[in-house]
Amino acid sequence: MTLKWCALVVALWMAAGAAPAQDKPDNPENVTTVTVTANLPPDRISKPLTTILVTEPANLRALADASGYDGKSAANFLFVVEKQTTIMGKPGGGTAIDTGDWPDTVYLALAINGKVYGGGGNGGDGGPSAKSGTKGGDAIYVRASILIVIAETGTVEGGGGGGGGAEANNSLNAPGGGGGGGGFPNGLYGLGGGSADNGRSGTLHSPGRGGNNYSVTNWYWSGGIIPPPASGRASSMLTPIPGGNGGNAGRDGEPGTGDRGRGGGAGGYAVRANNIPVELILSGRIRGEIG
Repeated sequence: MTLKWCALVVALWMAAGAAPAQDKPDNPENVTTVTVTANLPPDRISKPLTTILVTEPANLRALADASGYDGKSAANFLFVVEKQTTIMGKPGGGTAIDTGDWPDTVYLALAINGKVYGGGGNGGDGGPSAKSGTKGGDAIYVRASILIVIAETGTVEGGGGGGGGAEANNSLNAPGGGGGGGGFPNGLYGLGGGSADNGRSGTLHSPGRGGNNYSVTNWYWSGGIIPPPASGRASSMLTPIPGGNGGNAGRDGEPGTGDRGRGGGAGGYAVRANNIPVELILSGRIRGEIG
């Protein structure tokens, strides 16, 4: 992706606790300097560069308005995610950073030194009325042309899709199915149907696994329930009907199993550009689609 315009001239100091376009940090040996060069139109050079820190899920236009932008004037904005900052979309597929809508006279840049994650999709509930997993959230959602710089310390990852719930109603399986696992990094688990297991929620370390039928406390046979024997596992006569695992960063969730298992949710984008010009300078880590 390339911009139709040439962004800003910015020197970014990538040090812990130091925001770009500020004074040189005390220990220059621990600093990586990223320089973005471009040619601004003559009428733009005189405009000041407004730097705004992003510390939580946000709409960049709303942040600018809160800082005093009048919504129509020509302006240059640099938004910064500092090295120690982690921004995570809400569980269920929330977006981490939305550029918001801007007039064409505004130039935007986003410097990411920390971590930006789309919210994980939620796992679907297991049967007998199973549900599909929900989609993962986008890390960055673009509505206006922007320059995005991801430093060596920066990470941008879409949320994983939630796993689908399992469903089975025949006599050889427990009447229900495991709940789907939540997608990376924070998707919620799906509930197990009947006596089947719930899924597991997604975490920053891994997506959640789907639940299965191995935790039942009775035997299911020919549509009825009989007490388990004095020894042996009650589940030994049951076919496991696992829910789908949640998806890792930017990946789809897995479908639930069984005769009517539901589908997993789609993975979120790292950068959803929506056919809007975006310039990306990457030195760090990205997981998920860009486009």
